[in-house]
Amino acid sequence: DEEDMKSDNIIYLSSDQAMADYAQLIYYLKTTGLNGGNTWSSPIIGFGGSYGGMLCSWFSIKYPQWIDGCIAGSAPILDFEGLH
Repeated sequence: DEEDMKSDNIIYLSSDQAMADYAQLIYYLKTTGLNGGNTWSSPIIGFGGSYGGMLCSWFSIKYPQWIDGCIAGSAPILDFEGLH
């Protein structure tokens, strides 16, 4: 809907915000665990194709402390360098 695109919340629709949200989610899962336990020793491996792959790669660069590996398929990372 065109009216939705005028919302003040549109600023949150960015790759930077998506990566910040992922970092918060990983922190939450690492601190609370899926069953209420501590999961700091559990590795985090991201994956994605196309845009998801680009986010995974950018995330591993921007937040290396939160991800142990990344599998990015069909991710044109160099074509978008500097635009995330």
